[in-house]
Amino acid sequence: MAAVNTDSRELPIWISIRGNNRPLVFDLSGAVPFELYLAIRRNAEGDADSRDLALLKTGSVFDFPAALDKGLVELVDEASGEVVRLPHSTTDQVQAQQVAPTTIDPESFITLPPDVQRRDRTIQTVPLHPAPCLRALVQSGLKYHLRLHDKHLGVRWWAWGSPHGPCKDGSELPPSESKTLISCGPLRSKTFTVVSEIPIPPKLSIGLSLGEDETHASREDDSAESEVSSPSSSSPVIQITITNTSSRPIILKTIGDQPHLKAPGETTDPRARVTADRPDLQNFSVVDQETREDLISDAPLFTSPLAGGSGRGWPRKQFLALAPGGRAVRTAVLPGRRLVPGREYRVSLRRAGCWWAYGTLDDLFGEGNDVLGSWPSAPTVPMPLESEDVVEVVVRPS
Repeated sequence: MAAVNTDSRELPIWISIRGNNRPLVFDLSGAVPFELYLAIRRNAEGDADSRDLALLKTGSVFDFPAALDKGLVELVDEASGEVVRLPHSTTDQVQAQQVAPTTIDPESFITLPPDVQRRDRTIQTVPLHPAPCLRALVQSGLKYHLRLHDKHLGVRWWAWGSPHGPCKDGSELPPSESKTLISCGPLRSKTFTVVSEIPIPPKLSIGLSLGEDETHASREDDSAESEVSSPSSSSPVIQITITNTSSRPIILKTIGDQPHLKAPGETTDPRARVTADRPDLQNFSVVDQETREDLISDAPLFTSPLAGGSGRGWPRKQFLALAPGGRAVRTAVLPGRRLVPGREYRVSLRRAGCWWAYGTLDDLFGEGNDVLGSWPSAPTVPMPLESEDVVEVVVRPS
C-alpha cells in the first residue's frame, strides 16, 4: 500500500467497506439480511504508539444515520452518478437525536490495539446496520454504491488507552487528543444491487442409508436396530435419497460453478454435490470411532471452472429437476482400502449449498435446448444440502 500523506495534525486509520454477501444485494423484503461493515485497524506507517487507541463512534462514520446526514458517507446512484440525498424529514429527525442527551456507555467506543505490521493483523468489523436508513432512498432494480466522502471520519473524541476509565459517570469525557483521525486504505466504497424480493429455498429432504445391494444387513422390519450394519463388501455403499418436499417443481445445479450468494471469504466449490449422478466423496464425513480420524478431507478444491462451462454454456446434465414430492436416489462408494475390518465408522453429510430455482428444465433452458447459454440474472440464496442422518458402519473381516 502506498505511503499515507498526512500532516502532523492527522493520524491515519486503515478502513475498508465490506458487505455480508458476494455479490452484495439489498433485499427490500427483508427476507435476506443486508449488512455493511467498516473494517478497521491501526496503520503502522503513521502510528507507532504501543498503547491501545479508543475512539467514540457517536456522530462519526461508525454511526451510520449521523454519517449519512453529515455527508461523511454518500449513497451514489451508479447509473446517473448522482448522490442520493436524505429527505428533510429524515435529516431533522437525525439532528434531533444528535442534540438529545445521551448516555455514553462502553458500546459507544471502539478500541484498537497497536498495529505490529504482521501478516495476521487485528482487523475489527463494525456493523453499520444501514437498511433502515437506505430503504426509503433506494429503488428496486437499480445499483448503488456507498462511499466515504473523503478522508475525514468525523470522530469527535479519541484517546490512548481504555475508554472505560474516562467515562465513569456515563456522560462526561475528558478532552480528546488533538490530532484528527483520518482514513486510509484500498477500498472505501461498496457497490450493491437493490431487489424487491429474493426467494428463500424450500426444504429439501436428504436421507442417508447403506446400499442394500452392497450389504447383507437385516432390514425386514425397518427397525432402528438396522442403523448399525456390517457390510460384507470392503467398499460399503451409501445410498442418498433426495426428496422435494415443496409443492412446486425445483431445479438444482449439481456440479461446477455455483452462482449463488456467497459469504465473505467463501471460496468457489465446483465439486459434484450429493445431488449429482456421481457425488464427490468430500460431501461426506467418515469418522473412525476408535481413532476419531475423519478419513475424508474437506480441503477446498483449487479449481475455479469458467462460467458457462469454459464458454460453451451449461448442459442439462449439470442439473437435477424434481417435481413436487419427486425423489432421486444417488450412491457413493466409501474408500474400502482405508476401512479397517472390525472397526466402526460414522458416516454423515457435510453441509453444502447449491444454486436452485423453481420450475422445470424446459423453463430454464427453453424447450428442446440442451445447453443454457446465459445465466439468469436474479440473485439466489443457496439451497442448503444437509441431512440429520448418521449411518454407522462396521466392516466385517473378509
